[in-house]
Amino acid sequence: MKLVNALTVAGLFVTRSYAKCLSEEFLCCSGSNVEVQYTDNNGSWGIENGIRCLIKQDESSNEIVQPANQSSSTDVIYGDTFDSMFFGAWVGGDEVLPEYPQPNAKNVAAFEAVQGRHLDIIHHFVIWQYNDWEWTRNYLDVAKTNGSLMMITWMPTPYTAQDILDGKGDEYIDTFVKGIKSYGEEIWLRPLHESNGDWYTWCTGKDNINNAEEKVATAFRYLVKKFREGNVTNVKWVWTTNNGNSGEGTTLTGSYPGDDFVDYISIDGYNFGTAQSWSSWSTFEEVFRDAYDAISKFQKPMFIAEFSSSELGGNKAEWISEMFRILPERFPRIIGLVWFSESKPDNEGDWAINTSEAAVEAWKKGMSAYPPAKRIGSSETQNINVQKNFYTESETEVIQDIQESNNNRLPRASFLVSFPPLIDMLKFSRNSYLI
Repeated sequence: MKLVNALTVAGLFVTRSYAKCLSEEFLCCSGSNVEVQYTDNNGSWGIENGIRCLIKQDESSNEIVQPANQSSSTDVIYGDTFDSMFFGAWVGGDEVLPEYPQPNAKNVAAFEAVQGRHLDIIHHFVIWQYNDWEWTRNYLDVAKTNGSLMMITWMPTPYTAQDILDGKGDEYIDTFVKGIKSYGEEIWLRPLHESNGDWYTWCTGKDNINNAEEKVATAFRYLVKKFREGNVTNVKWVWTTNNGNSGEGTTLTGSYPGDDFVDYISIDGYNFGTAQSWSSWSTFEEVFRDAYDAISKFQKPMFIAEFSSSELGGNKAEWISEMFRILPERFPRIIGLVWFSESKPDNEGDWAINTSEAAVEAWKKGMSAYPPAKRIGSSETQNINVQKNFYTESETEVIQDIQESNNNRLPRASFLVSFPPLIDMLKFSRNSYLI
């Protein structure tokens, strides 16, 4: 991990004047060959020699302050977020318990046993044509009992976006409005996902007239308004683009309904490897880079809502390890990962997490860098202790690890040990990525 993440997180702990930096070593921009990327409450950020840096400000104070009442999570991201990476999964069809095709308690427990960690998010697919509210409610109770949030991919089959706007799904929608309001627990709803594809009835690539991108966006707003009219306050709305476009009239961002109607933005994408005649092995970066760059213009918390890798055509364990290695630097805005764990026929890909022991170990090792995630409200502050007075050998190793990955541009470990608040920032940055 490079120091870029430490600097980003460091902005949570300091006054705006901290943008002056501690020293030239501490990744202040030198002033030459700097491309300004953006400006926030902590100053201006640039890219210099491929590394993010802070552009010096006129203020002179470098005072480190307590985080409470000084900076909120809105300094770095809008809406509710988390203090660490959250992890979730679709566990229906996991080969651990293939006889249970839905994410019931047994499947959830089996997946958690495999990964050795609690699921923050349990993912569920609800198809309008087949799955009513009462059926859905059973799985919501599974998530509640497990202490997990439920994310529902709400699939309006057989309707188009125009059908929704014409009111054809209103009766069904109203049952969910009433049911979710009565249920009371927080639910994430993800309607009209992957509309830039050509495989669902609401996809622009399937019907670019009835599913024109603006109609999809309007249909999304229509659904949100239905819940607002019903005074439902326990829904978080998730907008999802597919990692690539399929069909005429599709773009990565054209169906975005607007900030007032979205709580989270997300991407779906898969490494099919050589499972398909048209596919080849793709790294995590190759799968997600274009979509990540495209939707980064939206100021909402971002996560990966569906993803997995095949074992065919490459090394799945290495794919997972590489993903965790590059996430902090190359995809710093991603705050959550939701694995699609299901055994599929060979002509699609075996997406289960446990297709090999090596894949499971890579997943577990990658997750271990992140402490359990806790929710942070949009107006809450970070509760990070920056007042420790001594550090163990393992904490010194944290510094050395970051130094090495940053080509030793970080000040010497001996200097950092003498300045405890910085180590807390660095330790936090290695384990928690908020931007």
